[in-house]
Amino acid sequence: MNELPWMPSWPSQFSLLTAVALMLISGGLLARLLAKTLKIPETSGFLLCGLLLGPSVLSLVSADSLPGLTTLADYALGLVLFELGRRVDPVWLARERWALITGLAQGLIVFIGLLVTLSLLGVSPLLSMMVAALGCASSPAITLRISQELGAEGQVTERLLHAVVVQSILGFVLFAIALQSLHWSQSVSWLTTLAHPLYLLLGSAALGVIASLLVGYLSRLLGQQTQLQQLLILSAVGLLVEANDLLKLAPMVSLLIFGLASRGYGRHPALPNPESPFGHYVVFAFLFVYLGTTLRIDFQMTAIAIGAVVLIVRWLLLIVPPVLLAKQNGLTVRRGALWGSALFPMSTVTVILVNHTITLYPGFGNEAANLLGSVLLLTYIVGPLITWWSLKLSGEARPNA
Repeated sequence: MNELPWMPSWPSQFSLLTAVALMLISGGLLARLLAKTLKIPETSGFLLCGLLLGPSVLSLVSADSLPGLTTLADYALGLVLFELGRRVDPVWLARERWALITGLAQGLIVFIGLLVTLSLLGVSPLLSMMVAALGCASSPAITLRISQELGAEGQVTERLLHAVVVQSILGFVLFAIALQSLHWSQSVSWLTTLAHPLYLLLGSAALGVIASLLVGYLSRLLGQQTQLQQLLILSAVGLLVEANDLLKLAPMVSLLIFGLASRGYGRHPALPNPESPFGHYVVFAFLFVYLGTTLRIDFQMTAIAIGAVVLIVRWLLLIVPPVLLAKQNGLTVRRGALWGSALFPMSTVTVILVNHTITLYPGFGNEAANLLGSVLLLTYIVGPLITWWSLKLSGEARPNA
């Protein structure tokens, strides 16, 4: 019998709020400690902290807590995509057309190169096509955060961030084509084979356009009320993430278009930036610690080896176009190589697309999840470091960064 029934019982597991607080506190402390002692980016510290806290190591953030945290992580990722979309300047891309051509060339060469490489490694053709399509996209969150952490500004940084957006959209289009092939191989109806990829492409884009029109209209009604406009944008990002989930669309495309449209053109003024520096830091800290908690480390050596080959081949292929087109981009060959090198981290948004595929075809999805899981584990370990050093060596980081 409990002699102190009025005392609270020790929880069998952390609540969602406790898990978030634990992730932010430990992530912030460990990231700062690692950054100072090992001279690595804070982003790496956040990811390593998440790996330690998550089910793969200490399990302080249990596997049961992850589904609840996923909603918050999706919102944080939505804010990152929106911010990256705001960074894209179509006028700059039209003026620097070789940057656009180089970015597209990188994506296409990576797609073809990974397709051939995975086929030679014995991976099934459909899985090879899907991984090759996903390999076109570099991580918006890591590249954006590292560039901000270093205070990087200049031609290499601008080309890097614009290339991330261009290749993300290209990778999504190629993924839709690969999905069409997967439907065809599974003998589903021709209606699904044709309509599903189009639904993903057009539906996601339409949702971003509709959101930008509605928010733009409401923002003009609010006049110069900047704080209300910021509140409106933060709410719209959340609703857009939920709408994409509900409609099984791709939030990557919707939020990039929403962010792009919020820059303002013609008679429509730009919407204000919704994030304060402190809020910005919290969003990135939570997102990277969460991503660390989702990492698995129980892969077989074969999967790790294939993942390493995929990343190395992809890295080398990303460097080739900017080196060959360095003169047209107004860069030296060395700075062109650093631009391609900084694109090393693969996109985490691809996990959402893979999860949709797993829902449709569990057998195929498990095979894809094992291969992409090993790729993501390696890209989180070394990706931020490569982007960090590439930008530092380009000479565009703050002197004391």
